[in-house]
Amino acid sequence: MAPREKMTREERLEKNRIAERLRYQRIKNDPDKYARQKVKEREKNEKKKNKGSIETVKQMTPRVQRKARKIWREEAKIRRRRLALQDISNAFVTPPCSDKEGPLPPQNINRRTQAAQQKSTGKARNLKIKNKRKK
Repeated sequence: MAPREKMTREERLEKNRIAERLRYQRIKNDPDKYARQKVKEREKNEKKKNKGSIETVKQMTPRVQRKARKIWREEAKIRRRRLALQDISNAFVTPPCSDKEGPLPPQNINRRTQAAQQKSTGKARNLKIKNKRKK
C-alpha cells in the first residue's frame, strides 16, 4: 500500500468546512432538530451578551454605532448584489416548459424595477381615487 499523503492545513480546514455545511444541511432538513439548534444558538448568544463578549448597539457610543451601521449597510449591499446575480444565473438554468402546460409568464429578474413599477401604479391609483372623492 502507498503511504497516505499528509493534508495541508488549508485542505483540512476546507474538508471541515464542507463537513459542517453538510451537518447544518441535515439539521435544517429535520424541523425538530432545527428547532433545537435555534434554541441552542439563542441561549449561546444570550450567554455571550450577559458575559459581555458581544457589545450590543445599546452599549455602543454613537460614533461606534455609526461605524457599525455603515459596515452593515455595505454588507447588505454586497449580499443583495450576490443574490441578484444568483437569481439571474438560476433563471437561465431552469428547463424549458412543456407544450402541454402552456408558456410561463415572463419573470422579471430585476426586483427593484418591479417594485418601483408597482409603487408608481399604486400611487396613480390612489391619486385617481382622491380626485374622484373631491368631485
